[in-house]
Amino acid sequence: MRILTISAISLLLFAFIISGCKKDKKEETSNPTPALTKSQMLTAKPWKLTALTVNPGMDIGGTIFTDLYAVFFPPCQQDDLYKFSSNNSYSFEEGASVCNVGDPQVYDTGTWTFINNETKIILASTGGGSTDTSNVLSISSTTVKLTSTEVNGGTTYTYTQTFTAQ
Repeated sequence: MRILTISAISLLLFAFIISGCKKDKKEETSNPTPALTKSQMLTAKPWKLTALTVNPGMDIGGTIFTDLYAVFFPPCQQDDLYKFSSNNSYSFEEGASVCNVGDPQVYDTGTWTFINNETKIILASTGGGSTDTSNVLSISSTTVKLTSTEVNGGTTYTYTQTFTAQ
């Protein structure tokens, strides 16, 4: 009988130790790494414009275009980099291929700011003095999607830009 009691106590002790280990593992997994903010994702890497569409399509010389990226961005512009810094500055830079050899490596700089609970981003250029506001459709660690609108000739055009992390 005494052997059974010692075995039972050993089993209970073993079960207690095992359940204690499982509890520790659950506690470790219940504290995941906090999600990155939109600002952190935007400033983590350089970005490359990979798509630019317009809706409705634009009539240019009798042809309706919706994919502006494929039609109006030559390869020397498709590799340009858009860099956003945590101090709210940005730079737009030439990629490896350059359209004109004499062009500067950095062709635009300015500041960026999120507004309206990070649903809009404002880019204020220091060089040309222009300010652009875009709606933030989504920002992840790999993709940024923005939209903006423009009224031209009584028609409202919606532009959607897609950037891919580099």
